[in-house]
Amino acid sequence: MKPIINKTLYQQGMQCKKMMWLNRHMPSAIAQPTEFDKIVIETGIQIGRLAHQLFPNGVEVPKSLISCEARVEATKELIDAGVETIFEATFSHDDVEVRVDIFNKTLEGYELLEVKSSTKEKKIQKYVTDLSIQNHIVSVSGYKVARSQLIMLDEGYQRQQSLEIKKLFKFIDVSNEVAQLQNEIPQTISEFTDVVLSNKEPDIDIGCHCHAPEKCRAKTYCWEVQKRLPKYSPINIFTLGEKSLQLYHDGIVQIEDIPSDYKTTELQQFYIDQWRNKSVHVDYEAIDEFLTNLVYPLFHLDFESSNPAIPQHPNSRPYQQIPFQYSLHVEQENGKLEHFEYLHDSKTDPREELIQKLMVDLKGGSESSSIMVYSSFEEKILSALARDFPEYSDQLQLLIDRIVDLGKLFQKRHYYSYEMHKKWSIKTVMPLLVPEMKNDYPDLQSAGKVSSGEGAILAFKKLQVLTDEKALSSIRQDLLDYCELDTKAMVEVLKAIRVIAKKGKVFESVKEIC
Repeated sequence: MKPIINKTLYQQGMQCKKMMWLNRHMPSAIAQPTEFDKIVIETGIQIGRLAHQLFPNGVEVPKSLISCEARVEATKELIDAGVETIFEATFSHDDVEVRVDIFNKTLEGYELLEVKSSTKEKKIQKYVTDLSIQNHIVSVSGYKVARSQLIMLDEGYQRQQSLEIKKLFKFIDVSNEVAQLQNEIPQTISEFTDVVLSNKEPDIDIGCHCHAPEKCRAKTYCWEVQKRLPKYSPINIFTLGEKSLQLYHDGIVQIEDIPSDYKTTELQQFYIDQWRNKSVHVDYEAIDEFLTNLVYPLFHLDFESSNPAIPQHPNSRPYQQIPFQYSLHVEQENGKLEHFEYLHDSKTDPREELIQKLMVDLKGGSESSSIMVYSSFEEKILSALARDFPEYSDQLQLLIDRIVDLGKLFQKRHYYSYEMHKKWSIKTVMPLLVPEMKNDYPDLQSAGKVSSGEGAILAFKKLQVLTDEKALSSIRQDLLDYCELDTKAMVEVLKAIRVIAKKGKVFESVKEIC
C-alpha cells in the first residue's frame, strides 16, 4: 500500500494543511518548478552525494526500488547484514514513509543525519521538523535513535586547490530540539492523514503561513484565484502581518478602502497617499544634489554572476557570487556613448581575467570619474574580488570609492510613482521613465532569450556543458544582449532623471517670478 504521508507532505502540512491537500488532490494549483528551481533541486542531490563521502563504507538503498515496501525491506536487509551506514534508509509506520539521508550506527544507537544544501542556520527550525518525523517513525519501527544531526555547508569554508569534503560540511546536533517535538507527532500524523484522505479542500484562509517558513507555491491559486486579491493591496503596504491581515478579515482588500483614520507609519501613509492620488513624488533638491556630484565620463557598470553551492574554484566559498560577465557603458558629458563588455565562457575561474579586462576598460576617465551601478551588488562583487585577489586590492578599492548607486534615487523615494508598488528595481523603474524601452525585457522573455539574472545563471551553466558551436554562439549572444540592456537601461533612466531635474528648475524659476 502506498503511504499516505511522506516527510515532504509532513513538512508542507506543518506550514499549511491546505498546501498538503492541494499537492495530493489538485496538483494543478501548485506552481511548477522553474528551470532555475530544477537547478536548485539538482544541486541538493549533488550535495547529498558529496556528503556520502563522509561515510566511505556507506551503502545506498537502490533507487531502482520504486515501492515503499521494497525500500523498507531492502533497508532491513542491510541492517540485518551489519551495514553500519545506510544512505536513503527507508522506514514506514502508520501509513507514513520517511527516508533518512544518512542512517549511521553508533555505540549508543543510530544517528539520523539530514543533509541540507543551505549554509543558513536560521532555517534550522524547519529542518528540525523534518528530522522530528524521521525520529518518530524510526523509533516506532523498533530502532533506538541516539542522535539527530544536520549536515550543512560551512559558509566559512574556503576552497584551496581541491575540494576538502570534511571541511566543506559542518555538523549541527539538534537532538534536544527534535526530542521536544516527539510527543505531539502522533496527533499531528492523525490530523494530516485525515486531511489527505478527505475529498474536501481544507477551508484555510490566507495568513502568515503563506510565506513562512517559505513562500508557498500555491499562493497564486489561494490569493488571486480563490480570494480575488489584487496584486497590490494593503498586504503590500503593511507586509504580511497582523495589521494587513486584520484589514483583510475586515473585508478591506483595496488600498483606497483603508480608513483615513487608520494608524500608520509616515512611510506607510506615503505609499497609501501615492496610490490613492495616482501621483508621482519628486524630491527635486535631492535629485539635483545627486546629479551635481556626478563626475564625467560616467561608467555604467553591471555584473552577471553565478553562486555555486559547491565552490568550483580555488579561493572561493559556498554560494559566493562569482562574476563571469560585465557590461560597461561609458557616457561622456556631451552624451556620447561607448560600450565595452566581457564574457567568460570556459570552465576556468573567470575572476582574474575579468579584473584585468575591467581595469583596461575603465581607463578612459579620470581617477574620480563616477562608476554608476544600480543597487549594492556591484560593490559587493568588487569587495569580494579585492579580498580574494589581494594583488589587485588597491586598484579595486579605488573603483569602489568611485561607485555611485543610481538605484538609491528610487530606493529612497527621491523619485517615486504609485505604479512602482513599493519596488525600485531597474525593471520596475525603466518602463515608467523610458516608455519607449518598456518592452525590451518582456521581448527578450517572450523570445525565449536571457531576460533575468536567474536566466543568465542558467545560460552560463549551459556554456560549461554544451559542445554544439551554433548553440554556444547563440547563448553567448543572449548573455551579451541581456547584460548590455541592463547598463543601457541605466543610461536612459539617468537621462530621464536629468529631464525631470530640468523641469524642476524651470518650475522653481516660475514660482520665484510669480
